[in-house]
Amino acid sequence: MPRTPTDKRQLILAAASKVFDAHGYAATTVEAVAAEAGVAKGSVYNYFQSKQDLFTSVFTDSLAVDEQRTLSDLSRQSSALAKLMLIFDHWYERFSHYQRLGRLVLECWLAAAREEGTRGDGALTGTFRQIYAVWRDRLAEIVTDGVASGEFRTDIEPAGAAAVIMAAFDGLTLQAILGVGIVVDEDFLARLKRGFLMALGAGAPRA
Repeated sequence: MPRTPTDKRQLILAAASKVFDAHGYAATTVEAVAAEAGVAKGSVYNYFQSKQDLFTSVFTDSLAVDEQRTLSDLSRQSSALAKLMLIFDHWYERFSHYQRLGRLVLECWLAAAREEGTRGDGALTGTFRQIYAVWRDRLAEIVTDGVASGEFRTDIEPAGAAAVIMAAFDGLTLQAILGVGIVVDEDFLARLKRGFLMALGAGAPRA
């Protein structure tokens, strides 16, 4: 049975993910991705404009799977506190994946910076901005709901709290990528939760 365009696109994305993971962004070529997928180089360009476009698709597709699961799990939680703790748990569960993906993201940021100079208007930069904006808004909404329900302190600024939470996740992942951070295990996760809950005025985390 001949492959549909969707099948071939997914085949190329799977091959690209494997090659990027094995060789990094800078060393990966479209030719190598085509060879891994068993298709002609021109077939890759039928679906993706460039290596950067291919990587952006690999990156966003990977995040989309996590996002769908997280949103589904969040919909089953009733309190802001439970939703916030769920986000911490999901981040921890995917920590190793984020480290590996983070190495590629760091490489791609460097490549984008070289290509775009200081304008910051590259395709990947725009993708990052969109992803961060969406998750800042979601976290800020959870904090807003927690303030309204009395779960969190009334003087908490939701957008600022959301930015700090995301910065903590990014910072810990970056330190793990560079090998300069502390061990992120279940004990550390529990302490991290307690720290943020104390800052939010929510007390100890619930079991």
